[in-house]
Amino acid sequence: NDKKRMALVLSYRAYSLNFSSIDKIKDLHKALDLFEEINFDSRDIMFTCVDLAYFYSEISNYENALFSLRKGIILAKKPTDYLIFYQRFAEIYTHTKNYEKAKEYYEKAINIITNDSTLREGFDYGNWIGKRVFYQNGLANLYLEYAKYEEAIEVFKNMKKITDSTESYSYYWTNFTYRNIYLGMGKAYSKLKMHENVVENYNNGLKNC
Repeated sequence: NDKKRMALVLSYRAYSLNFSSIDKIKDLHKALDLFEEINFDSRDIMFTCVDLAYFYSEISNYENALFSLRKGIILAKKPTDYLIFYQRFAEIYTHTKNYEKAKEYYEKAINIITNDSTLREGFDYGNWIGKRVFYQNGLANLYLEYAKYEEAIEVFKNMKKITDSTESYSYYWTNFTYRNIYLGMGKAYSKLKMHENVVENYNNGLKNC
């Protein structure tokens, strides 16, 4: 019907480069109202809430971004849905300097991607490995930001174990990942004034440039 078509048009306009974040927020709210009025598919409502959170974050309106995520996560059903929300929550809480909450959501994402066998079966190999490393990297950099250097080093070591165990996937991806790991560990060791470890890790990082 007309309301359904209008809601879809408004929601898809959020992906256009021709509109500002504020215009996209207005369109998404209109789409959300229409979706809810006609009792449309809950996944469209869920993803509209995710998009709203993103564009609210773009204008640093984190309160409304979190409100949108809390509304949307109620409709999540699949592990991949929860990964999307946990990542967004972690990013917003990092921006708002809420260290404990950011850590909580990175750990939730890591737990799902590590332990849910359906994700290993559902993703292609590279996507699965990439996401495992991605969430670990988010947590490691969170630890660095909050001067939790020993914890950061342990997470970087976990990232290295994951990367070491990968099948032959992508030379450029593994080089990029190893470089990030070694440079991150070098930074953490530098803060701990463990200078031999700093030199070792920075040298290893340079080998992967």
